[in-house]
Amino acid sequence: MLKICLFNKGLDRIARMELIDSMDKIQLIFFYISGFLISRLVIKVNLPQRLVFYFIGKKQSSITKILFFIILITAFLSFFIPNAIAVLTMLPVLEVLRRLLKENSVVNKSIPTVLALSVIYGANIGGMSSVTATPANGIFVAFIEANLVAGRELVGYASWLIWAIPMVLVLILLSFAVLCVTFRPWRYSRELIRLPFDQNSINHPLQKASIIAVIVFIASSLFFSIVRLQMPQYTLEVTISAGIFTAAFIWFLFNKPLRLGDDGKEAVLLTIPDCYRKLPVKGLIIAGVVALFGTILYLLRVHDYFSSVITGIFPADISPYLFLLILAVVVSFSTEALSNTVVQLGMSLVIIPVAVSLGVAPFAALLVITLSCTCAFMTPIATGVNGLAYGGVKGVSLIEMVSVGAIMNLTAALFISFWVNHVVTLIFGLG
Repeated sequence: MLKICLFNKGLDRIARMELIDSMDKIQLIFFYISGFLISRLVIKVNLPQRLVFYFIGKKQSSITKILFFIILITAFLSFFIPNAIAVLTMLPVLEVLRRLLKENSVVNKSIPTVLALSVIYGANIGGMSSVTATPANGIFVAFIEANLVAGRELVGYASWLIWAIPMVLVLILLSFAVLCVTFRPWRYSRELIRLPFDQNSINHPLQKASIIAVIVFIASSLFFSIVRLQMPQYTLEVTISAGIFTAAFIWFLFNKPLRLGDDGKEAVLLTIPDCYRKLPVKGLIIAGVVALFGTILYLLRVHDYFSSVITGIFPADISPYLFLLILAVVVSFSTEALSNTVVQLGMSLVIIPVAVSLGVAPFAALLVITLSCTCAFMTPIATGVNGLAYGGVKGVSLIEMVSVGAIMNLTAALFISFWVNHVVTLIFGLG
């Protein structure tokens, strides 16, 4: 009888986790739909140009300064909106800068590559900043709950920020340092760049209303994500509420006339042509191929084979930090050829007993897997973010992307394993 009760409880927990996971995916679809529309609105009303104008300034700026602010701005956007949508929003900025540098006679074949990499690094790093920023973080939360991993009760929106924000800030500086060392942008610092638009050219009559719409989208996304995370018993109700809000938000964008000025003219924020005008078709195709590739690998259960092969590489007398470091390196480089979801699931399914046998907290091992599968910087097929930026910027060198990305992978693996082993485990009392 006891075995039957335990078995039934196990089935109930699995069914509950499957419901939470499916509702999470549906809610994520709502966020992506609204986020895509917001990205098109942002582009329509010249907000990317205004953002660059605000951060870089009216005066001339060096390429080094421009690269730093691209990374920072993209990471900041990825904190609030899905990182793929953040890249989609930043691509017009990169095109403006690419043409600008060409017009200023800064002729170098590496310029498009370093611009694309700055957005890729910023988006992937920014996606680690909050528990709701990427699907990988959501998978991590669901997995530790389903497997009753010690420390799961301490994971929340606020507690994640405590250790993630400092980590992201350091990774932003490290990524900037990697780009500076490899591309040496200071060679062009003496050629200061003046932005190709003035105060008047970055204005739009719908810009203020669009900024309010962006704030509403960000606030609502954070609200529904936090409520779903903190009150999983109301997952279905939160998902339905998010769907109703998304439908109302879309109706407002396409149907609510807004006054343009004192002359009485009105216009809606978005029209159907706004949704497909000037889309980075090549980037979207590559991102779609990446998603399809990951789905096929998942259906073929490649993660089962992957996990059975990888776990044999850890020696029995390995130290906790070295274990986490090797784990981070293996995950980040494996993600360059496989889907990050495949790698995350494959490693997570088998790493708990391995970590326990080596005296490492399973929570720490699973978190390193989650963070490292986001840190795939080498190839266009590693993540949708990489493919979108690679295809969306003209003239990106694949060789440079791979070689510099390998350095960034190693840099991120070294720091993430250190941070989880010495900081996160201390905060969560898992040391």
